[in-house]
Order: sequence, then structure tokens, then C-alpha cells
Amino acid sequence: VIVDRMHLDTSKRGHFVKIAQEKKVPVHSVVLALPAKILAQRVKDRTNHPGGVEGPSKVGMALSSTKKLEVATYDEGFDMINVAYSDAAVERIVSQYRVCCGIDLNLKTSFITSSGQPLPSITLGTMGWGQRVAKDATKLAVTLGAQAFDTAPTYNNEPRVGESLAEDTLCTVKVPKRATTAEQVREEFEKSITKLKRPKADLLLLHWPCDVIANETLKEVWQEMEKLVQEDKVLSLGVCNFNPKALSILIPHCKIRPAVNQVERHPLLPQWDLIDFCWQNDIVLQAHTPLGQGKGALLSHGILETVAERNTLSSAQTALLWNLQGNVAVVPRCTSKGHIQEILDIVRSKP
Repeated sequence: VIVDRMHLDTSKRGHFVKIAQEKKVPVHSVVLALPAKILAQRVKDRTNHPGGVEGPSKVGMALSSTKKLEVATYDEGFDMINVAYSDAAVERIVSQYRVCCGIDLNLKTSFITSSGQPLPSITLGTMGWGQRVAKDATKLAVTLGAQAFDTAPTYNNEPRVGESLAEDTLCTVKVPKRATTAEQVREEFEKSITKLKRPKADLLLLHWPCDVIANETLKEVWQEMEKLVQEDKVLSLGVCNFNPKALSILIPHCKIRPAVNQVERHPLLPQWDLIDFCWQNDIVLQAHTPLGQGKGALLSHGILETVAERNTLSSAQTALLWNLQGNVAVVPRCTSKGHIQEILDIVRSKP
């Protein structure tokens, strides 16, 4: 049962909850809470609205109704609640239903972020790639069709990775946690793109929230990152390892909101609260460590192995699909030809 923004209070929604409970089916509340500016424009532009709520004279009526909205709570009997603040959020919810109902199992090859830039569904991570393997692993992955790489100065391999990047390969660059001032952000960024031999960064992520929040320099650091976008040295901005509380501290300071939040996520660490927060704020979630460090706790989990066997997949492919079919991009790490091919094949086939 989908409940739209006009079911404003508990009593009205209760009608649908009662029906669902009588039929013993789950009931899902989707609240469409568009910003007032967008709602006003849509009402102005409407024609042939069945309720006659259209044109400039009806804008006030529509806006007044939004003020009466009481967001649904689980105490009312809902099994799931989502609040959508944009068309992109609505699209994500609809696509999830299409996957769950078996209507559309084709995977996205890329996501379009709020900045308008594409983010490949699969970005290869370079953390843990030593100096000896980084150059060859990057070259091999590019040859096999990898479209994007995730880098950081703290991985200590930027020069080696940069030697093998193709011109059209997307590259994520990170501002390390040690950079807590605007000057340090600028310095770290310039060092990274020089080592990577890139004219600009496709995506610049603030690697950790802890130090900049502790030093009360988050606003200063983010504003310097925004300047890099304004100077056409960076296409999109994002963050790493930010929970909802850290994002809530950051967002009020943003002229350019984070388009991506990269965090650890896999079936043993689902992060549902963070998923909801990011979707509500048009932030694409990107899962680093989607294979759970590649250790047995995840990849040898009985349920994962059963699902993999039933679908003729490896445990690693199954774990990655769990994120990808949930509209979460992934950043797996691997260096061998077989593993790289296995990962990239996921979006080339139709699991």
C-alpha cells in the first residue's frame, strides 16, 4: 500500500493500515515531501488536474496542505516508511519495487549523481595495493574494461596507479583526515592530482569526518573543496565514512551538497538508517569493503553461499549484487585477472 502526501494524518492513513493488516500483507508508507518551491511551480504549471488544484490561484492551497503533514511512524502499524524529497528519491523507491517484483533485474551500469555527473556502478578500490602491484593491477583492470578507480593519498600508491590510468577513466581523489584547514586541503589535492597525472578529479571525497568536526573546521574544509569545483578542478564532491549525524552537521554549510557518501556496507553491515538518510538527501551511497574485507564471515556465510549456488554465481558476485540491486554502488578491491573479470562481468550480464 502506497500512501502519498495527501494522506496527512494518522486517522486517514489508518484506513489503509487496517486493510493491509486484515489481508495480512505488509504496508509501506511513501511520503512525497517535495520542497515548497518545486511544489509551487508544479501547481502553477498543472492542467486538467482532477481536483482542480492547478494554476497560480491554487498554489496557496497546495502549500497549506503540506504544513499539515504528519510524517508516518512505525507505531501506526507500517512495515516500512520512506520519505522522498525529490524525483530522484522517488525513482530509487520505484526501482526497488521493480526489482523486488521481478519486473526489472537489469543492473544500472552507472548512477547519475545530484551534481549531474555519472558514477559507475563498479569502481575498483586501490587500498592495499602495494607499490609493486598497483601499476600492473591498474593497467590490467583498464584493459579488462574497468571504468573507474578509487584512490587516496593514504594508500601510498597514487603515482603507480596514475601511470596506468586511461584518459577517459574516472578517478576518485580523497582529502585525507590530516587535512583540517583550507590550506591543507588545497595542498593535498594538488599533490594527489600531480601524482595521479590527472588534470582534474572526477570526484573529490572528504575521507573522514572525525578530525574536521573535532577541530571545528568542517565548514572551512568543505568551502575549500567547493572552490575547487568552481575552479573546474573537480567535477563532483562527496564524503567517506559519514554517518547521519556527521552529514547533518555538514549539509547546512553546503552550497554544493555531497553527491556521494562512501561507507562500508555489505549484508552483515546493512546500514539501513544511513541508506534512508542519504536517499532523502539525494546522496548516492557507495559501498567500500562490499566483500567484508574478503574474509570468511561474509563470503562463507551459509545464506550467501546458498543464494550464490542457486543463481550460479560466486559468493563475491552475490555479495556485490546485494548492494547493486539495492541501488548502492560498490568499490571492491582485487588485483588478479580472474577476480577483476568476475566482478566486472556482473554488470555485463543479466543476473
